[in-house]
Amino acid sequence: MATEIIIPEVLPEEEVRKQRVELAEQAAEARRADYDAHLKSMEPKPPSGTLVPNGGFVETDYEPHAGVTKEELARLSPNDLWTAIRKQRRKTREEMTTYLLYFDEAVRRWKVTQERTDAGQFAPKYQPTLPEAFKAIGRNYEAERKKARRYLNELNGRPRTRKSPSFEEGDFVQNGDGDEFVFIGEPKPGEAEIVPLGGNLADAQIVPMASVTRRVPVKVKWNDLILCIDDNKLYRYAGASGIQEEDDSSALLKQVRERDEAEVEAQQKHKREAERAKADEKSQREDKLRAEVADRDRSLVTAKPNKWPKACSACGHKEEGMKGAFCESCKKKRDEQKDVAEVR
Repeated sequence: MATEIIIPEVLPEEEVRKQRVELAEQAAEARRADYDAHLKSMEPKPPSGTLVPNGGFVETDYEPHAGVTKEELARLSPNDLWTAIRKQRRKTREEMTTYLLYFDEAVRRWKVTQERTDAGQFAPKYQPTLPEAFKAIGRNYEAERKKARRYLNELNGRPRTRKSPSFEEGDFVQNGDGDEFVFIGEPKPGEAEIVPLGGNLADAQIVPMASVTRRVPVKVKWNDLILCIDDNKLYRYAGASGIQEEDDSSALLKQVRERDEAEVEAQQKHKREAERAKADEKSQREDKLRAEVADRDRSLVTAKPNKWPKACSACGHKEEGMKGAFCESCKKKRDEQKDVAEVR
């Protein structure tokens, strides 16, 4: 049985190149479509009507007013509510009271606890938090909250009070005059029981807690050096032996100062000598140059002027030092011709 041989069709080179280009373009379009779909899937998709911070807030024409009611606040759209918070001034008491109405409504709507799923994980939350919402209108939530609380405290007659200091038993304290005491207890809130430093329990006294401040002692250990700023002397802590004065270092410092002054003086002297030597060298160069110039000028004055060689009147030959109108060769020829003429 004869075997059938199939010879594949051979396409022209231009057709093969055209097919390759078409396949490459199709693959590039497919990759571009996949990349665009991936980017689109990465974009956040909040539900409609949600205020998106940093770009989702749209300011409206709504104007806040002092006679706003709770029913009107509840009917305001998110954009109208945040527009009112952004526009409302807070300079006078009436303006601040109006601002608090809109502020409380925003807190009521946006302060929502994030829920959890059955697995215990936080559920997705498309509504922004209060800090994010305030950031969308160019405000800081913490600053607005503290300002509102200060205003409410002022209205309720609760001014801010300074927090009383807290001490532990055995702490060192001092009063406004600088007297030192030991804190031993707090009989009542706001009161401190103190004993003068070095005293006993019979000297105890009760003073307001705010009238004393903590005195932190300086901690030292054995063999530490202590510099007293009052007399500028150096001491050493020797444990049970107390504090001992160290050798006075003034003599040593005096020697150091004298050594430094001597070094500075030597440097200045060397600098002056170097400058003097440099000035002398410059003066010598200038004197030498002036002498050379004078010699040159003198030689130019005394030298004879150079004369250009004259040309012979007969042959035109130029000969240096020629006397008369003819050169030596022409003179000889003229003499010979003169002698021949005389013989004839």
